[in-house]
Amino acid sequence: MENTNTTKAQITEESHQLRQTPTKVTAKRMRSSPGEQQTINTMNIQDMKAMFAELLDDKMKNLATKTDIEDIKDKLVENANQIQSLKEENAKLREEMQQIKESKEVDSRRISHLENQSKRKNIVIRGLACDANQRTFDRVTQLCNEVLNIPSPLPIASGRAVCGGNENSSTSNIVNNFRNFRILSYNINGLKNKMIFPDFFEFVKGHDIFCFLETHIEEKDLENYKKFFSGFELHFKKATRTSQFGRASGGEMYGIKKELRNAVPLYLNCNDWENNFQQLANHLVEENVENTILIGDLNVRIGNIQQNIEEIFLNEFKSGVECRQSKDVVANSRGKKFIELCCDYGQIVLNGRTAGDIEGNVTYISSNGSAVNDLCTVSQEMLTYVETFTVEEREWSDHMPLVISLKLQCEIQQNTERKLLPTLKWKDANRVQYSKKLKENIRTKLQNKTHLDLSDLTDVILKSTPKIRKCKGFYTKKSKWYNFRCFVAKKKAKHLLRKYRRTESSATRANYLEANKKYKDVCLKSKAEYYRNLETRINTIKNGKEWWKLVKELRNRPLINEVRIAPNEFKTHFENLLNHTQTAKDVHYAPNFVEIDELDKPIMVGEILQVLKKAKDGKAPGLDRIPYEFYKNANTEFLEQLAKAYNQMYDSGRADSSSEPSIIFPIHKKGDSSVVTNYRGVAFMNTKEKY
Repeated sequence: MENTNTTKAQITEESHQLRQTPTKVTAKRMRSSPGEQQTINTMNIQDMKAMFAELLDDKMKNLATKTDIEDIKDKLVENANQIQSLKEENAKLREEMQQIKESKEVDSRRISHLENQSKRKNIVIRGLACDANQRTFDRVTQLCNEVLNIPSPLPIASGRAVCGGNENSSTSNIVNNFRNFRILSYNINGLKNKMIFPDFFEFVKGHDIFCFLETHIEEKDLENYKKFFSGFELHFKKATRTSQFGRASGGEMYGIKKELRNAVPLYLNCNDWENNFQQLANHLVEENVENTILIGDLNVRIGNIQQNIEEIFLNEFKSGVECRQSKDVVANSRGKKFIELCCDYGQIVLNGRTAGDIEGNVTYISSNGSAVNDLCTVSQEMLTYVETFTVEEREWSDHMPLVISLKLQCEIQQNTERKLLPTLKWKDANRVQYSKKLKENIRTKLQNKTHLDLSDLTDVILKSTPKIRKCKGFYTKKSKWYNFRCFVAKKKAKHLLRKYRRTESSATRANYLEANKKYKDVCLKSKAEYYRNLETRINTIKNGKEWWKLVKELRNRPLINEVRIAPNEFKTHFENLLNHTQTAKDVHYAPNFVEIDELDKPIMVGEILQVLKKAKDGKAPGLDRIPYEFYKNANTEFLEQLAKAYNQMYDSGRADSSSEPSIIFPIHKKGDSSVVTNYRGVAFMNTKEKY
């Protein structure tokens, strides 16, 4: 019993020690057969202790200490630092590779530029006189052989004469053939929304070439805009649509009145600038163009970066200066890249150095600020032809239009647009004053003459007509819906735009943008209101005259279409039309003289009044520009002198010497507007010769 109790105490103590160890051992309940349970019960306690000890040793070998965990953390941090260092080295290598690539492209462009420069002239000769029938090439060859003793054959690739400002040079016959050639470039930010501005199309028609950028016009809508640009040969680049919602983006339109080579309109899209810039560089390399104009929205900012102009071209640049200025002092990487391209190919920026834009006005104004994004450059050889370059003040877009005027020698076809001469305007308020002056001028004329002829009476009317002065600031009705509210809103917007360009104040810029938005809203509301009232006007029509007046207003067809027919062609056409060749023989026959008192008695003032009473107002006059209203409102003294003049003509059988030819005005009837036979002539006679 004593041994048994000792053994139990030892087992209890050892079990207690096992419980005190930090390692937890979870025993799973195992199913066993009755025989196995009997074997376990009969096992020696010592063997069980040994077995548990082995299990504990195995578990302790697999556990990591705190030191091991710290070492693992240090190794992980070290590996992360090595990875970050490798990333930074990789980024530096990529930057170096990009710089090497860009440097290679620059070297390639410079090599191409030097190759092109080597093909150009490298001898400049001043003061060389040439005979009228002698070519410049032959004269240069003669000079080199006889004066400079350069052996023949002379390797001259080309020769060009530059006409300077020499007073002794005989170039007067050439200067008379020069004319100003105007080119317009405009980022209009949507052509559709320009339809509300009635003076927009009049502004465009004053140029020989126009380039519209960001038109937002898709291919299906191109035909709708051709009728607004009559007289221009149009070329389109359709806008692209990336989504079925909203508007299309991009789009360009070019209109050409006259031909001009090497005028390159530019639009470098900010979303694909690098690709567009590379296309421009490739164009300059491949085409090897000289006398080139680059104009458009480049999406670059060049600040006050200067360019060197060769002395020979600077002396010929009469309308500009060497150092350019700019109200936008920011120069970004794109601008520097573009200036580098200009230097490589001899392109000179006109912004800020040319007459009309010496200060370098901003070309883009928005709520985010203003900048000079739109540029115009010309090759150095063309500086002598530049007359002016202006950044116009227009409120139609957030960009300002660029206009370059060139003085070029060309064949001039005048009168591409024919307009009637101005007509004297009658006002009922001036009736008393007009009658008083008529009496005074007639008495003055009669001091030296016994009677007045028709030319004297015409002079009396012109001297007696009160001058109608146009009030300063009074608006002209540019469209059927354009009203005084539109005029006031536009005037305010233009005033603020002019003030901002002068002061560059951010507050003024904000006021201008707000006023410009209000002007557009007023125009839209006035147009909508006009068409809402149109139904009421149609329902209240009382006669055919009012109906056709409304139809004419809605058709909005201009009286005169712009045509490319010379005046001499019209003259020849109407001469052949009105003066047929006579084929029949002349018949000489004189009837017996018959006198009828009722018909042959002198013309009376009452008869003239009766004819004038039937005459309609508003009829077009002839060359003297005097309509019926001035005769209908004349006093009795004037009508008596008019009756005497008619009786004198009737008694003498001769027309008055002051009888003037009629105005034959061509009206297009059908077919091609450039064919002269498709026009019918309408004659406008003087009023005094009609009755």
